[in-house]
Amino acid sequence: MNYKKWVYQQPNIEAITKISDTFGVSPIAAAVVYNRGIRADDDIEVFLKKEITDLHSPFLMKDMDKAVKRVKDAIHKNEKITVYGDYDVDGVTSTAILVKYLRSCGADVGYYIPDRIDEGYGVNMQALQIIKNNGTSLVITVDSGVTAIEEIKYAAQLGLDVIVTDHHECKEDIPQCCAVLNPKQKECSYPFKDLAGVGVTFKLIQGLSDQSFMPSIIDEYCDIVCLGTIADVVPLLGENRLIVNNGLKKMKHTCNIGLKSLIRIAGLKDKQITTGVVGFMVAPRINAAGRIGSALRAVDLFLTEDEELADEISNELNEENKNRQATEAYILQEALETVQKEFDFNNKKVIVLAGENWHHGVIGIVASRITEKFYRPSILISFEGNEGKGSGRSVSRFNLFKALDECKQDLVKYGGHELAAGLSVQREKIDDFIKHINEYADKNMNEDDLIPRIKIDYEVGIQDLNIDTIKDLEVLEPFGMGNANPVFSFTDAVVADIRTVGDNKHLKVILEKNGGLVDAIGFNMGEYAQHFINGDIIDVACCLDINAYNGQEKVQLVMKDIKLNDQELQEYKYLKDIHMDREEVSQELLHRIIPERQDFVMVYQYIKTRSVNGSYSDHEFLLNRRIAKSYNTPLNYLKMINILEIFQELGLLRYSIEGEQIYILICEQKGKKVNIESSNKLINLRRMKKTAR
Repeated sequence: MNYKKWVYQQPNIEAITKISDTFGVSPIAAAVVYNRGIRADDDIEVFLKKEITDLHSPFLMKDMDKAVKRVKDAIHKNEKITVYGDYDVDGVTSTAILVKYLRSCGADVGYYIPDRIDEGYGVNMQALQIIKNNGTSLVITVDSGVTAIEEIKYAAQLGLDVIVTDHHECKEDIPQCCAVLNPKQKECSYPFKDLAGVGVTFKLIQGLSDQSFMPSIIDEYCDIVCLGTIADVVPLLGENRLIVNNGLKKMKHTCNIGLKSLIRIAGLKDKQITTGVVGFMVAPRINAAGRIGSALRAVDLFLTEDEELADEISNELNEENKNRQATEAYILQEALETVQKEFDFNNKKVIVLAGENWHHGVIGIVASRITEKFYRPSILISFEGNEGKGSGRSVSRFNLFKALDECKQDLVKYGGHELAAGLSVQREKIDDFIKHINEYADKNMNEDDLIPRIKIDYEVGIQDLNIDTIKDLEVLEPFGMGNANPVFSFTDAVVADIRTVGDNKHLKVILEKNGGLVDAIGFNMGEYAQHFINGDIIDVACCLDINAYNGQEKVQLVMKDIKLNDQELQEYKYLKDIHMDREEVSQELLHRIIPERQDFVMVYQYIKTRSVNGSYSDHEFLLNRRIAKSYNTPLNYLKMINILEIFQELGLLRYSIEGEQIYILICEQKGKKVNIESSNKLINLRRMKKTAR
């Protein structure tokens, strides 16, 4: 059970009340809006209304006028245009919408997606030569290109004009070409910096379009733009929020034949399409094309007008996704075994794993799983011969792109974002790279940065747990990166029932507070069942949900974390620290930790009746609480430890504590009587008690 730090947002009651009154939302919803940093009335209105007409003018973006002019010239002169894409969902959707739009304008346009295995990410010189040989005079990169300085110089030598559209972090130098569209580049005044690659591509389409056709352009492409935006895990604020909100509505009734086919084959027809459904059900099938097969098929899917071909490709992607899942599971298992055997958690902060011939297409997903499990930046590198290609994921307080930039002397190339990045490295440089990135981490991270945080938006009471409250929160959707499903604390609740469900993977709890009961579910939290028992007073961090079953709607807490109520937890930690450090015990505490005869009987009976072949083990954190609740008698942690030490002194049992687990072995007495009163430890404790009086 991993410890998580709860970070409570500081409510400004006056501001929250004003938002609630002005915009007609519940105080809880208003608190979440305030916590998101949305404070100005105009910004709140845009956030809550989510009108697609509030998109910024594309011409606020640096070089947009140059890009639009060059593309229109190419269309007018019937030049061949090639859209140079990428193999992930963001790159595929970017390629598809731009090709589709340019073809609708009568352009002679083709597309090129680099092979993930043979070519890797980004623009490469061999591809540019192939594109030139095919008669292209204008290349438009999507979701890539902003770091391809040398490659775009080479394009100019070949006689190719290049327009870069990208959203990745920029290095010091920018490619010298016709135009670079990237809101993150210096001197770009575009108001919203967090567009996905497909969002930047869509701005180019907006720039190329007559304003009078804008509503139809938005309607035509917003579902595909929404898909790429969700898949690239960019913040769902600002324009991204507007795009996704409207795109999700459109996706339910999409006119794109390929997307409609994929939704049906994924088993999502007539089901609610949410950001979660897109991120975990639709996007992985498209990603699988570039990870295991060819991303060209995924672009074909979004461009085709042939329903039979769309179904054929969708089925292929479905099968590729199954292959991807199997490959991912194998590499994950291998990676976890390596971490547990070899990684030095005490002296290294960044997990770097290298494997032979790991599939390049899935190492990024596996890196995500490793980071999620251990809450550390992780990079997986697959070596074939002397060259390794890697993919990394990070945690919130460690900028992975900057870290790679500090280690650039060890790398062939690199690029990406604050939280996700890719790289290439030579085998002989891997040890240097591991050393240098951990040195950078030591300077830029402390131990506190390696503790996962849960931001608590608001504390709810039992009176807040009703259907109306939860429906009021729907105004905050769509949820995602930067606008996460709000997390609430529900405190001082009593565990009425706790058990695991779903092959022990998930946790089901019934909580009682002030006479009311509420159901709670913790997905993939089955291990927590070992740490809590009926009667515990706990605090829960959770999202609020409506569980619909057999036509009945019921409030359900979706748990993110559980902890003992602070008072009970703090006492346990205090008593354990005293035991571990052998500190001097206060007079007041002595009276609470010296066992009486009935305490010895209670502890021995409990352990003996539950032992198997004289052996018993339990979580150290739970044992005294289990015994106390079984006999309905108080028993604190230090009193229990004193009892075990006295039993051990007298040869009744042996015990040890390893990590959080306590192990007890009952010793055979063979008719021998043991006098508890003869224990030196008990005699000393009682002497201390008399002295304290």
